[in-house]
Amino acid sequence: MGWPQERQSAKSLFAQLLLPFFLLLSVLTNNAAQDEQLNYRLPNNTYPLRYNIELTTRIHDNTIGDDRFRFEGKVTIQLKTVGDVDTDNVTVNYRRINITRVKLWYNDQDGWENILLDDAISFTLDSTREFLTVHSPKPLNGTYFLEIRYNGTLREDNGGFYRSSYNDSDGNVQWLATTQFSPTDARHVFPCYDEPGIRAPIALRVIHGKHYSVLSNTIPIDVRESILAGMSITTFPDTPKMPSYILGIIVSDFKEVSLPNFTAQSAFIRATALRTPVANFILEAGFKILQYLEEFLETPYILPKLYHVAIPDFSPGAMENYGLITYKEENFMFDPNTSPMKQKKKIASIVGHEIGHHYFGNYVSPAWWSYLWMKEGFARFFEYTAAQIAFPELTLGKMYTVDKTHNVFQLDSLGSTRPMTFYVNSQVEISNIFDDIAYDKGGAVLLMFYHAFGKEPFRQAMVNFLHWQNVSYTLAPSVRSFSECRKCTIIDDIRSVSSGSAGTSPLLTVPLAPAGTGATLLASPFTIGINFASEIVIPFMLAMLSTFRFDLEFCLLAPLDELM
Repeated sequence: MGWPQERQSAKSLFAQLLLPFFLLLSVLTNNAAQDEQLNYRLPNNTYPLRYNIELTTRIHDNTIGDDRFRFEGKVTIQLKTVGDVDTDNVTVNYRRINITRVKLWYNDQDGWENILLDDAISFTLDSTREFLTVHSPKPLNGTYFLEIRYNGTLREDNGGFYRSSYNDSDGNVQWLATTQFSPTDARHVFPCYDEPGIRAPIALRVIHGKHYSVLSNTIPIDVRESILAGMSITTFPDTPKMPSYILGIIVSDFKEVSLPNFTAQSAFIRATALRTPVANFILEAGFKILQYLEEFLETPYILPKLYHVAIPDFSPGAMENYGLITYKEENFMFDPNTSPMKQKKKIASIVGHEIGHHYFGNYVSPAWWSYLWMKEGFARFFEYTAAQIAFPELTLGKMYTVDKTHNVFQLDSLGSTRPMTFYVNSQVEISNIFDDIAYDKGGAVLLMFYHAFGKEPFRQAMVNFLHWQNVSYTLAPSVRSFSECRKCTIIDDIRSVSSGSAGTSPLLTVPLAPAGTGATLLASPFTIGINFASEIVIPFMLAMLSTFRFDLEFCLLAPLDELM
């Protein structure tokens, strides 16, 4: 599939510079925000190179009462200190687990372990900020290994590592263990650097009931019987470098559905739901949308498979775990004989959203949750544009204005609205910005740029951004790219309309005038009860009867200004 080429122009240059600027804005704000008095951010004196997790769950065992909801874990973190400055501690996040033992060591040149500590006392816990700090007896500088042993309970609030259930065909309750880590719950299943801008490969081993299976981000490399009676061990290879919150783990007796025409896609669901082919459409949607995005973004999908899993108890609509998308059952199942067309539209758009995250959110990630709109806005963008290409008969591409943009205008008109880029610190603040500003306004702004600057220039900007960042996204992007970005003089002005200011939707009025007398643009903010005092930038297009060609222009908007 090809996309029409447009002539190179100022709008093409602007679109190509736009996305690196968003990242620059996030990095600058991120650095400044570290000066908070009570800082919930990790100290960043160390960072992970790799995680190796081992979990044991007995969720299958109906003979041990509530002990089936207990789990034990061990994580080994290969880590490195930052720069050449010594540190005497390592801090990671934890939540609602019991830390039982820590071990810290390094390997010498001959590969021998040099153990610095191995006990149950060399750590402190900060339950408010959810910090686990391991105190080293010697200064640290270089590469080390930190092993943490712990245990916990599968939660009942559909967060972290939690329990879910359904009734089988005989009416018996069947339990399963599953995960929902976004935004800050990965720390419940293993102590980790639980921030979106900190990425590392994750290897996983799960010890579980032999009649259950384990799903995760990658394909198992080994499944064998355990020395524990009735148990098996499933081992997964390293994931790509990724944030902790997109790890997914499901221990269940779900059944697999696959179709020969949709390679590398599988669906998993409880057996009692498969009396009709309810999983076929989600496989079709996943295959078509992923195929389209790989070509549109000129970036191959880097995992060998993509699984779609319906969870009986699930809080969000869906979750973009890398290679393991989880869904509410109602957002997963489509029966071609009985389901209404609106269900097909809903599933197509949700799949577009979650696979869009596999590029914006998973392949590249925001530095911190203050820039949530950068991933959720792009996911909203693909929710409509990718689903439109995959299923043009559903006409989803025409619905964003009605479904989302009108809601954005209403939110932006209120004094309680917030900027898209909005600093958050604590766990509660992070959860609270998963709102319509991040999702709907983020998508509306990106769609505005997509149409204002041209579809092909904007597409190429996204391609350049993904290739520039690649999968090894860090918090220190190229200075050269930023300096090039700064050469675009409109960037500083467009920042206010795109991210940094609240309530900046403009209202333009063009009164009718006698022929030959020109036109007057009346500009005012679209607000209710707000005193609007700052200037913003409005991109607009103007066509002349003599040429009937649209050229991009910009104007500054100030209160009650008349722009001739």
